[in-house]
Amino acid sequence: MNDFANSIYNYCLAIDDANKKYADKKFEAASLAYERFEITHQDCAVGVVYSLFMKGMCKLQLKNRNGAADDFQEISDAFGGKPKSEAYKYAVLAQHHLGLAFIELGKKKEALDAFKKLVDKAETVSDKSVLAEAMKALY
Repeated sequence: MNDFANSIYNYCLAIDDANKKYADKKFEAASLAYERFEITHQDCAVGVVYSLFMKGMCKLQLKNRNGAADDFQEISDAFGGKPKSEAYKYAVLAQHHLGLAFIELGKKKEALDAFKKLVDKAETVSDKSVLAEAMKALY
């Protein structure tokens, strides 16, 4: 197996391992696996963004709302203004979950700001259900 094929194989194994832990509701272990992926596969930008997003989802499941909000904010800041990037869909989802995390933290103003940013990008959001939920929160 050449280096490129070996790299792809290892990438798939690492993501599959983390996803299996998430599906099995082993959120702490999944979060660590996603973080390990971020560190060891930094050359795969979309994979790193996906891992950061899923790490945020693990933190939501573990009731670590502030940690989840930090992860979602990092993705939104990095890719929220790049609608043509492959990572943009994760930025949209991150912005949505950022608003939800703020609601659960009782930070209504921050939640509304997060949802407003999502609604302001409406023309570039392909997942209209996420957009509809943000609009519902605003109005």
